[in-house]
Amino acid sequence: MQAKRFFMGVKPGALAITCVRVDNTDSYREAVLLAKDTLRLALDGLAIVPSATMPKIGPLIGYRERGSRDVQYTETIAEGLVNITPRDQTNRETQWHKRTRLILNELSKFLNLSFKANEPTPVQEQLIFSAKMYRLGNESEDFGVQFLTKFCALEGLLAAGQVTPRKKKFCRRRIRFLMGWNPQSEEALKLKKLYRVRNDIAHESKTTDAAIYIDEIDFIYSAVFVQILRRQENADTLEQAWEKIDLPDEILTRRPQEFGRFALTSGLFETKMISKNFRQQIDEIFERVNEGLKSKIERGSKE
Repeated sequence: MQAKRFFMGVKPGALAITCVRVDNTDSYREAVLLAKDTLRLALDGLAIVPSATMPKIGPLIGYRERGSRDVQYTETIAEGLVNITPRDQTNRETQWHKRTRLILNELSKFLNLSFKANEPTPVQEQLIFSAKMYRLGNESEDFGVQFLTKFCALEGLLAAGQVTPRKKKFCRRRIRFLMGWNPQSEEALKLKKLYRVRNDIAHESKTTDAAIYIDEIDFIYSAVFVQILRRQENADTLEQAWEKIDLPDEILTRRPQEFGRFALTSGLFETKMISKNFRQQIDEIFERVNEGLKSKIERGSKE
């Protein structure tokens, strides 16, 4: 009943303050993240209600440690991918720079597709569909959604229109063929793992390992995209585009360690904001909630 009351009064554009009591934690950081996970779980449930106004959890969270009268505020950092750039790049031309520049140059072919006739070839149409899907994946703040959306974009360029009972093996074989990977190589084994993660998300809603493999999806997709983009001028269908490999060696360059990239799944930024002597107000809120629960229990027992 308390959960129902919590959600029923949500109004678009309104700001609500929610109190969560967390016990048995070793640090305030653990407590703050646990409280945020509790709110996320509540929103997961609310999402199934038709026409419900979906609240969003704000980045600012106040916390009061046991025994303290003051509330301190911390800002939660959204999930995302963080790129590391070396400080000193003066006069440096790495293979990674060459790869990036080559992809940018190839994109001119893709931009030209929008200026052509309104009847693109099937392979050009698939390029447009996959590029949009991949962009939507990039825009997602959830690693599971991002992984699955990008995987859909990738498979669209690998096997769109293919009718085969073993599409997974077909796609893996096509990737290995393009990248020059031996079936027993470390890269090929990682490719199998990618498909296991994809199946966990698609069939069991498990997103545990999604963040770890986003960079690998990006690496493979960019290579596949460039391959199809270069072939679409001489191929009408996706199958014709895969008849010949046309991929520059620079595209196979791996991201060097100095240009590292990592997934930020949770983070807190400590602010200097403090609400003095806020303990009494918080205790009063929990006291009113407990009184309401006690009253409902008593009425229910009488009935």
